Amino acid sequence: MVVFQRNIVAASRIFFRRYFPVVAWLLVAAWAQEQWSNKQKVLRFTGQVMSESWEASGVTSGMLKKVNVELFAPVEPGQVLAVFDDAQFIAELEVARKELTRLKSQVKAVEATLMEDSLDSKLDWDSDLRRFQVDVQRFRVDILDLNLQEKELVSELRREQDVVLSCSSRLQILEDREALAESNLSRLESLADGIASVSEIEEARLKWLDLINEKMVVVQEQSLAMGQVDTLKATLNSLQESSDDNQNQLDLAQERMAILLRNEPESNFSNDPRILTVVDAVNVQSARIDSLAVQYQSLQLKAESAGIVRSILAHPGQSILAGEPVLVLAKSKSSKILGWIPESLPESTLREFDF
Repeated sequence: MVVFQRNIVAASRIFFRRYFPVVAWLLVAAWAQEQWSNKQKVLRFTGQVMSESWEASGVTSGMLKKVNVELFAPVEPGQVLAVFDDAQFIAELEVARKELTRLKSQVKAVEATLMEDSLDSKLDWDSDLRRFQVDVQRFRVDILDLNLQEKELVSELRREQDVVLSCSSRLQILEDREALAESNLSRLESLADGIASVSEIEEARLKWLDLINEKMVVVQEQSLAMGQVDTLKATLNSLQESSDDNQNQLDLAQERMAILLRNEPESNFSNDPRILTVVDAVNVQSARIDSLAVQYQSLQLKAESAGIVRSILAHPGQSILAGEPVLVLAKSKSSKILGWIPESLPESTLREFDF
């Protein structure tokens, strides 16, 4: 039994020494041959991932003030992509303000004229109707005035917020430069006598102090801008309350006039030319202010849907025409691939493709 076990051990040693390496190499060669055969069956050709893209363009002409996104950055629906300069909008606000001032004077003149007429004749139903009509237009003018003030404040608020953001960026840069200047000054002061001259040390110290002073100026500017932002927000809240009060007064005036018309529907004075002129002027001014609201919204280019920034076609300071693309956006995921297959490829091979 012992001799048999020794023979088995000896045979195993001979097999592993002489034949196992040969068998192992044969298996490796067979596996390599199979892999090479599979590789030869793989077809490679040029292709392109097809992703849906679209252009983001403004609806108004103007100078591009700021681009808020970077290349290949993801964007969300409603995100502000770019901002246009509001100089033209501010000019139109000033024109609207002057027109509104003239309209107020016109309403007061009609009120004074109607008051004189009521003194010369006995008060009657027609006089009350004319007075109610003028009251309605006066409240409408007051609401337009508040709307115009709101747009002026919102525009100023956006400018102050831009100042705050600009100061933050400048402060970051100045802090980095200050740290480098302070490090350079410390390095020069730590050198052995004679290596760094007194003038070099003083020059480095002056540069460091100048940066500190410049940073303090920017900090003060940022603090003032932040104070203005808080003040403007509080003013806007107060203005909203005043606008609500004026709207309630307008609703009451219109209700009183409606009650009066129901009681006396027949009147030759309900279409007084003086009042009709005021009504037309108020309608025109209301449409003008509504158009200013649309124009203000168009100063911000917003993303309509989610995606990524594929390319930036315009830069700050560049004049942009209405409809001219500023950015190109694309979907972040694509489900289509366009491939160019060689014409020499056999038809039988094409049939095996799963499109």
